[in-house]
Amino acid sequence: MGNKKTVMNRDFIVSSSANLCEYVHMIAQIETNKYTLKQGISNINSTLSSYKFSSKPTPPAGDEPKDRSLSLSAPAEYHGGTVCKVLGGICGAGSLLLAILFNEVGGIMIFLGLILVLASFGLAHNLENGYSIEKIEPYYRTKRNLHNIYINELEVWKESCRDYQNRLAQYNKQQDAIKPLEEKLNELTASLIEVNEVLSKLYEVNVIFEKYRDFVPMCTIHEYLASGRCTELKGANGAYNLYESELRQNIIISNLESIGSNIEAIKKNQYALYQAVQKTNSYLSDIKRDIEMISQNTSEIQQYSRSIALQTKITADNTEALKWMKLLMG
Repeated sequence: MGNKKTVMNRDFIVSSSANLCEYVHMIAQIETNKYTLKQGISNINSTLSSYKFSSKPTPPAGDEPKDRSLSLSAPAEYHGGTVCKVLGGICGAGSLLLAILFNEVGGIMIFLGLILVLASFGLAHNLENGYSIEKIEPYYRTKRNLHNIYINELEVWKESCRDYQNRLAQYNKQQDAIKPLEEKLNELTASLIEVNEVLSKLYEVNVIFEKYRDFVPMCTIHEYLASGRCTELKGANGAYNLYESELRQNIIISNLESIGSNIEAIKKNQYALYQAVQKTNSYLSDIKRDIEMISQNTSEIQQYSRSIALQTKITADNTEALKWMKLLMG
């Protein structure tokens, strides 16, 4: 019974050129939608792949460098001059104090104090001069070198930190974009599944030979029928024969990869295909803008709606095709 009904439906479709043209037109529209969805899914997958292969940046190894020159102390001998100055100062102050307390020996104490101060400072001067000539210059040179090394290490470390922060910000931005991109991908994938189901229902009546069940042939064959160049699919004057003839003469193209480089020839010889490709490119531009907005986090996900027109069109085309098939099936 089912096969008999299929034959009756097929006979109805091919019973007039108008029925056949309408039937092929619906298939061409939905094949166009399928092609558009596949291109959009491919674009989103490419963007997601570039994100997902980016690993989370790691912070710079090690802690902030320390200035080792600060922990470098002068040899103990170098401090002898300082010690002598301090002792001399103490002796001078002590002598002055004793002179005040004991007037009768004040002059002697002041004299002795001055001698001790002068002796201490003289000894300190000799120690410092002698030590600087022999040993203090290497000490300061080492200290300067260590400090310069620290300055260089600190700058390298700061640059590493800045680079890490920049890469981390970019990584976080990408991660924030992945979820809405995946949501958009799921939307298009769900639509593609629906489109394939509708195409399956349209093709199952076996009006279209399997070889021509694709985007380019169906757009081209619809043009033959709509323009009146053909009124049927089969036979010497049929659309299949004309399609193969023009294909052999390189008047038309059948390879999707050749569309971009032959757009002017397609416009001239396959105008229906040209129009379909232009619409596809427009929808793909909308999807691309949505992807860019998502990637740049310029607005909320609810505002990524430039490609909503494609979803609306697909739903309308699917509904119309199913409605037509339902009426056909009785």
